Amino acid sequence: MSLEQARSRIWMLDSKGLVARDRLETLAEHKRDFARDQASLTGLTEVISRARPTVLIGVSGAPGAFDREVLHAMCRYCERPIVFALSNPTTKLPAPADSSCPVSATICTSSPVWAWAR
Repeated sequence: MSLEQARSRIWMLDSKGLVARDRLETLAEHKRDFARDQASLTGLTEVISRARPTVLIGVSGAPGAFDREVLHAMCRYCERPIVFALSNPTTKLPAPADSSCPVSATICTSSPVWAWAR
């Protein structure tokens, strides 16, 4: 797989939504190679519906970003999605540490608080 093909499989979001070419002038240099041709999408569930990912990686430290709606959206398009909630401290975890996780999702965190396959 070429570098360009690999990058085409990554849908990156920042605080303003999907990293897209229509925002190229205002994007930080490290984001530009990942800018998509799609029009900007602002919501995570909207991007999940378009991209249909099998893996979701959260590193922003935005607490609760991977809420029930997001986890269920992942399960609509992938039988056993993998979710990496990689923020410290645990108060910044993007995924909820409760029973809102769909049964088929595997949730992994950067904290020893919880990491399991349900």
